[in-house]
Amino acid sequence: MRQRAEYIQASERASIRATDLLLERKDLDTSKLQRFLTVPREGFWYALFGHFTEEETFVPAYAYRAPLSEPEQMESVTVESLPGDFSPAARAAKKAVEVTAKIHQRGQVNPVVLEEADELTLYVMQGSHVAGVTILGGDFRFRFSQDGRTILEQTPLHQGLISVDVRVRHDEYAGAMHTHVLFPGPLETELAMLMLFPEMQVLYVGDPRTGFVYQLLPDGTIETLSLDEFEKRQRPPGPPPHPESTQL
Repeated sequence: MRQRAEYIQASERASIRATDLLLERKDLDTSKLQRFLTVPREGFWYALFGHFTEEETFVPAYAYRAPLSEPEQMESVTVESLPGDFSPAARAAKKAVEVTAKIHQRGQVNPVVLEEADELTLYVMQGSHVAGVTILGGDFRFRFSQDGRTILEQTPLHQGLISVDVRVRHDEYAGAMHTHVLFPGPLETELAMLMLFPEMQVLYVGDPRTGFVYQLLPDGTIETLSLDEFEKRQRPPGPPPHPESTQL
């Protein structure tokens, strides 16, 4: 799980930096932009922004590249220099984003593409345009055919969403503790979000099936706590979370 979480976090970091650079362009033509994706190829993260033809071939308009070990070190590269066709991954990202946006009625979603031997795995995370605010939940895991045209599996990882404002101390606890409904134990997307936004400091995931609480830390550490142990841990001061915000 930790390896997947690190991959998701790195992909998100690469995407965020590439998007910032794209928006700084003085020659930006938004008519060429329909979809974006970020995937690793040949030792680099590639972040691509472009559109589809009628045959669902992805045509990159803008491209950025960063070393795998340094996702934020993005630089602009020509689309002619790209290593091969990114259409299968782009098709899968397009479909996964559309499904997720329709279900949660939010257009601010971020695809994470994992190209595997015989299929594509897609994670779709909820995004936020507000600095200091992140969204937990509302995430999906998809499996696609290798050509990116067919959804083989569509798995909601949480049933709801929690908005976490790390700028305000009293909101910290509301996002730091929730109880799982769909899955026992913590998930790779939760750990990835904590790694991506370490200012959350800690995330507690309750599992009603086992009675345990899992403590997640930004360094990837996961500790299993009994309810008694959890109660003894120091909690951030402030009011308890809203009851409707504690189950995901």
